[in-house]
Amino acid sequence: MYVVVGATGQTGGVVARELVKAGKRVIGLTSRDPATVEGVQGVEFRQIDLRDEDALVALARESTGFYGMVPPLWAPADYEAAVAPLRAGVAAAAKAAPRAVVLSSIGAQHPSGTGPIRTLHPLESALEDAEGVTLLRAGYFLENLRSFGEALGQGVLPTYWSPETPIEWLDTVTIGERAAELLLSGGPSTVQLTGEAAAPFSAFAEALTAVLGHEVRSVSMAADAIIEPLQGMGAGEIATMYAEMNRAMDTGAIAFEDALPVERRGPSLEACLRRVLAPSGH
Repeated sequence: MYVVVGATGQTGGVVARELVKAGKRVIGLTSRDPATVEGVQGVEFRQIDLRDEDALVALARESTGFYGMVPPLWAPADYEAAVAPLRAGVAAAAKAAPRAVVLSSIGAQHPSGTGPIRTLHPLESALEDAEGVTLLRAGYFLENLRSFGEALGQGVLPTYWSPETPIEWLDTVTIGERAAELLLSGGPSTVQLTGEAAAPFSAFAEALTAVLGHEVRSVSMAADAIIEPLQGMGAGEIATMYAEMNRAMDTGAIAFEDALPVERRGPSLEACLRRVLAPSGH
């Protein structure tokens, strides 16, 4: 039996689907009433609060493997205070499971200066010596581009860092498929995963032009320009944290750790964008 956090979401949904395809029993964790959840066919859903360490650990101990991730938070004014108990629950469950894969991020080796990514550094530290745990550091999610839907329709790709800064990118299908492989077969303590080749947003704009059928231009914006629009949508501290992340893109802080290998997987940038921006998202 495998336990999957976020089984109705992007990476977790793919992990759950791949495990079901492999003939495994999968329990998906949800904060909602399982009767209201629509997810991957064949997944059993259980309602568990990620802050409930005892419940998580008990379930993880019964499992063959655990896929964990710390869900992003939108509204908290104090992001660290809100995310810390979620992070602690995921770490405790990962340690309790016979095998675990925990989603992290490129740049998470740094304790500060990387915006929301810095909140994953304590997670990595907590699991550093845990037996049977793989930290899966992933590059920039191409799915993030969906939030620019209206601008892309007008031919604009907002760029809050230099349009020539190389970005390590991939889509969540690639992440989820690799996570499922690691759960089924095991792997090293840290996997750094990204797409075919790093590319700047100027190259993203060229690929988007081909995918969308109209010209798309990368338009430079100040790193802090993202704050006010996000706050207007109800964002708490995460708005200023995103601005910090934007600045870190240009400083080189958001990069993979040099001492560890980098896995490059998945289709080309254009093919991945077609998959991500298709009506179904696949």
